[in-house]
Amino acid sequence: MEARTEGSGTLANAAYSRLRRDILSGVLAPGERLRLHDLRARYAIGVAPLREALSRLQAEELVVATDHRGAAVAGVSIAEMLDLTRVRIVIDEAALREAIAHGDDAWEADLVAAFHRLDRASTRLASAADGTAEEWEERHEAFHRALIAAAPSPMLLRLHAMLLARWRRYRLFSIYRQAGRDHVGEHRAIMQAALARDADAACRHLAEHYRLTGEVTRRALEKTQEADAA
Repeated sequence: MEARTEGSGTLANAAYSRLRRDILSGVLAPGERLRLHDLRARYAIGVAPLREALSRLQAEELVVATDHRGAAVAGVSIAEMLDLTRVRIVIDEAALREAIAHGDDAWEADLVAAFHRLDRASTRLASAADGTAEEWEERHEAFHRALIAAAPSPMLLRLHAMLLARWRRYRLFSIYRQAGRDHVGEHRAIMQAALARDADAACRHLAEHYRLTGEVTRRALEKTQEADAA
């Protein structure tokens, strides 16, 4: 009988979930070596499940193979970040147009509620209190999910989720580098246009929001690279 962990399915699934979470959250940094001995001690999971988890993460391009059959967390780059930004705009604009066309009263109510929660978290983030960055990130993602939730295309929603997960690694470089930016105002403009069923305006605001985030992230990555080279 296949060994299972409580509430997590197979040991391989548990290893995959924990490794993926730590990669996306930055606990395991870009470029960090993933030695099986260290991972086994860290997660208290056997070598075989860890190998399977690393193989799955390599297929997602979150892990790369290294010399001597080793593995490492995939690196980050400005080129990939800019490409990811462009693709997110294409996919999320398409999903937003469908959501606006098909959204009902419940969609509108959920969107307003998601914005309210994000607004509250943004106020707390400004004071840089402990734990608020993670709270803000969760509520920020919840807002963007609510924004397109009414889109009837499961494929668009899956692509949105996949791209959003990839973006988490880049947000770590810029979440505290947003001085002078009106994050709440940007999200309010997107929401108001969506509620007004003005798809062109909503998509314009959304694209500008993503491009601004991309620019902030680009500058942050450049500073990180300069520091590493010093």
